[in-house]
Amino acid sequence: MAGKPCYEELEQRNQELEAIAARQLNRKNTLEKLFNLSLDMLCVANADGYFQLVNKAFETTLGYSTQTLLDMPYLEFVHPEDKAATLEAAQQLLSGEPLICFENRYRCRDGSYKWLEWTCAPVTDEGLLYAVARDITAHNALQQDLATQRDLLNNILNNVPASVFWKDRNSVYRGVNNRFALDTGCQYAQEIIGETGDDVAWRGEEADFYR
Repeated sequence: MAGKPCYEELEQRNQELEAIAARQLNRKNTLEKLFNLSLDMLCVANADGYFQLVNKAFETTLGYSTQTLLDMPYLEFVHPEDKAATLEAAQQLLSGEPLICFENRYRCRDGSYKWLEWTCAPVTDEGLLYAVARDITAHNALQQDLATQRDLLNNILNNVPASVFWKDRNSVYRGVNNRFALDTGCQYAQEIIGETGDDVAWRGEEADFYR
C-alpha cells in the first residue's frame, strides 16, 4: 500500500501546477493581445444572436462600447434593408455551412452606417459562430465613384458626333462608341469589342486605314 506523499512531494506538485497555470495565463494574454491588435473585426457569437466576444476593432469601427455590443442582439445594429439577408445568412451558419464574403451594413454610434464584409465559421457542437468582418465602406464608395465616372464617360462618348474607338497593340478593338458601331454596320458597340479590323464589315482599304 502506497504511503501518503510527503511534504516535499506535495510542494513539488504544487509548483508544477503553478507553472502550468502561469504558462496558460501567459498564452491567454498573448492571444488576447493578438486578438485586439487586429485591424479586422473579430468576434464570437452564439446561436441566440448575441455577441459573446468582440475585439477592440469593433469599438474603433462602430463607436460602441464593448458592453453595448454584448448586451444587444447583433441584428439591432444591422441596416433595416439588410436584416432579411442577415437572418438568412445566420440560418445557413446554424445549419453548419460556413459563410464567405457576406456583406451588410452596420449602424455606428453616430447614426451612420458602414459596409462590412463577413467571413464566418460555425462550431455546431459549441453552438457558437466565429467571424471576421472587414470595413469595406471606403472600397464600396470608390467602386461607386468609378462606376459613376464610367457611366459619365460612356454617355459622353455615345453622344459626340464622331466615331471613337480604341485598340490594343494587336489591333483588337477594346472599346467603341455607338457612332462607330453604326458606321461599321453593327447595331451595338459590344458586337465589335474583341474583334479586329479584318473581322468588321469594312472594305479592305478601310480596314488598312484604321489599322
